[in-house]
Amino acid sequence: MKKVLAGILIFDMLLGILCLSVGTERYAEQKSYGTYIETDTGVCGTSGEPKKIALTFDDGPKKDTPELLKVLDDLDVPATFFLVGAGVRAFPENAKMILEAGHAIGSHSMNHSLSRLDSTDYLAKDLRSFTDTMRELVDPDFSTNLFRFPGGSTIYSADTKAFVRDSGYAWFDWN
Repeated sequence: MKKVLAGILIFDMLLGILCLSVGTERYAEQKSYGTYIETDTGVCGTSGEPKKIALTFDDGPKKDTPELLKVLDDLDVPATFFLVGAGVRAFPENAKMILEAGHAIGSHSMNHSLSRLDSTDYLAKDLRSFTDTMRELVDPDFSTNLFRFPGGSTIYSADTKAFVRDSGYAWFDWN
């Protein structure tokens, strides 16, 4: 089982890589080829800073989340989990475990609805509902400014992306 989880981890790591520079002011900027992080020291360490990656997982929490967390802990690997609110409702203890393990959590919407999120009214309610669900079931002080569009950002309008940014969220795609 450990080999299978390690294989999944490596596969997801290859799919979920984002450049990060820790400890500097940063913001996400969407380009046609994906999301990157630009820092005051350059893009992804291009000015001599060491390159770093961020490992991300989507669509959880799920029933096998504790096994994944064990592998991450054994390897001393931090990750960001983009959770779906329905999964949080189904597995609140697993969402708590993610947070208690020190991993970052972002919203991946309440129900992974692709088409409905292109309405800014619906999206505003969805973002609030995700935070409310996390506060009710996981941690009363929960907050996040991380968001990942279900299906990837390329299928959403510029207005929707601007709304997410203007609402205080950084949104991230995968590559």
